[in-house]
Amino acid sequence: MKPIYPIKISHDIIKDMSWVNNPEYAKYILHISNVCKTFPSLLIAYSADTDAEKFTNLISEDIIKLGINVFKPEYPVPLSALSYALTSRNIPLGIYIENDSSEVTMTFISTHGGLFDEQDLLTNYCPKSNKTGVIGNTDLLSSYVNNLKGFVDIFIEKGFCFSDFVCPFAELEQRLRDCSEFSLLFEKNPNGYKAIISKNGSKLKWQNP
Repeated sequence: MKPIYPIKISHDIIKDMSWVNNPEYAKYILHISNVCKTFPSLLIAYSADTDAEKFTNLISEDIIKLGINVFKPEYPVPLSALSYALTSRNIPLGIYIENDSSEVTMTFISTHGGLFDEQDLLTNYCPKSNKTGVIGNTDLLSSYVNNLKGFVDIFIEKGFCFSDFVCPFAELEQRLRDCSEFSLLFEKNPNGYKAIISKNGSKLKWQNP
C-alpha cells in the first residue's frame, strides 16, 4: 500500500485560483472529478490554523466550478471529525485544509476515514461539467461528540485532572463542556499536566505543571 499523502500548495497559487489548472496537481483534480462523478458532493473542513478558513473558502469556490457541491462547517474542526463524518454518512471524498505562513496543506480522505491509496487514484479523463456546484454548511460535530461519549471511562478515580486543557476548537470545546460525560476534562488540578491539542486535532502535547 502506498497512501496519497497531503499535498502543499503555495498561497499565491491558491489566491489566483490557478491550482485547478496547474499540471502539478492535475491528477488530484482528475481524482476529485472522477470520485464525484456519480455523487457530485464532498465535505471540506479546516484546522484551527490562522487563515485556514479563508483558504478553505477560496478552494471551495474552485471546486464548485467542477460541478461539485461542497459542504463545510462554519468553524474549524479536528481532522478526525471529518473522517468520522465521511464514514457515518458514506460520502466518498473529503478534503482537510491546514495553513502555515506560506503554504496550504490539503489532505484527501476516503469514505473509510483514512487516506486514499495510490492504487485507488482515479486519473481517467473526466469531461468538465457544464454545471456549477453549490456551497453549503454542515454540522460535523454533533454526531462526532456523541460518538466520543462511548469512549469515556466514567470510573476514573477523582483527582486525576489536568492543570489546564487547551483546545484550539472553540465550538468543539463548548460542546464538550455541555456534556457531563466530559466534565473531567475541565476540572482543574494545579499539580496535573497541561494538555494541549494541536491545531488539526491529531496530536496531544503534555506539559509539566
